Amino acid sequence: MNNTNEKWLYKDLTQEIIGAAIEVHRELGSGFLEYVYEEAQLLNYLKATKMRIGLLLNFGKKSLEVKRRIL
Repeated sequence: MNNTNEKWLYKDLTQEIIGAAIEVHRELGSGFLEYVYEEAQLLNYLKATKMRIGLLLNFGKKSLEVKRRIL
């Protein structure tokens, strides 16, 4: 399959999903602050990899921020 065909792979389905997401966002607003999603993603990674300890590292501040989470 070439890049042109891949660009349009599942076009109708993905457009429908994106449209539904836009409607949800319009109705409910932006949702949680980003840190809520970061914590949830870390927990999902820990469960999926069967690891017990995870680190959230934030390089976007003047000083490195580190949060250690144990599952």
